[in-house]
Amino acid sequence: VFDQTVLSFSPVGRPAFSQTIPHNWTNSWSYRLGMNYQATPKFNFALGVLYDQTAQPDADVGPLLPDANRTGYTFGLGYKLGKSTVVEFSNMFLFFHNRNTNGQQQDNYNGIYKTFADLAVISLRTSF
Repeated sequence: VFDQTVLSFSPVGRPAFSQTIPHNWTNSWSYRLGMNYQATPKFNFALGVLYDQTAQPDADVGPLLPDANRTGYTFGLGYKLGKSTVVEFSNMFLFFHNRNTNGQQQDNYNGIYKTFADLAVISLRTSF
């Protein structure tokens, strides 16, 4: 449950800056589809696509939490180095849909929010 953000500045002597920011988020849906293909006994690759619906209402969008619906595309490669050791590379391109607050933002951070994320991972996995 994510219903508020508490900002507390009292330990540093600035309690006037402390505040609680309420959030009125709702339930949302996420859709994901992926596949993994074992090309050879040592090499595999994977592909995926996703769509995440944001739970954040327009009135709560701002620089602190600029969430939006997002579409992502993933791919991965794996190579078996030995009997129980695998090196893997994967990447996700995450496109956040533009988010226009349409003058509904309560803190006057109105505007169009644009976000993109490129998430790359290299891992070495082994089992004993």
